[in-house]
Amino acid sequence: MKKIKNIIVLFVVTLFISCDCLVHIQGVVIDSKTRLPIDSVLVKGNVYCDICDIGDIYTDSLGIFEYNSMVGGFCPKSSLSFEKEGYKKKMKKYRSYYRRDDIVTVVLKRKK
Repeated sequence: MKKIKNIIVLFVVTLFISCDCLVHIQGVVIDSKTRLPIDSVLVKGNVYCDICDIGDIYTDSLGIFEYNSMVGGFCPKSSLSFEKEGYKKKMKKYRSYYRRDDIVTVVLKRKK
């Protein structure tokens, strides 16, 4: 009976260790006053997770960004920072998974 319990525990632990989480966030960055898209905004992913970082990405000419990452284990909330010269830096946390048609909107304020 003890062997069966050990095998079950080992199986469950192995199952959890082998799980991966796909993080997908897409959105648009806009100016707070003009409500127009901002291009070339630096988007840094998973600010609080060094091993999860996939590098920096930038918004395109329409202010659109797409962040994809694979994280081992359970899906933590993802942290993204948005930076562009002349604008205040913004950090936001997102749930781990968005449907492909979900678009998040990030509003940046100009520095005074």
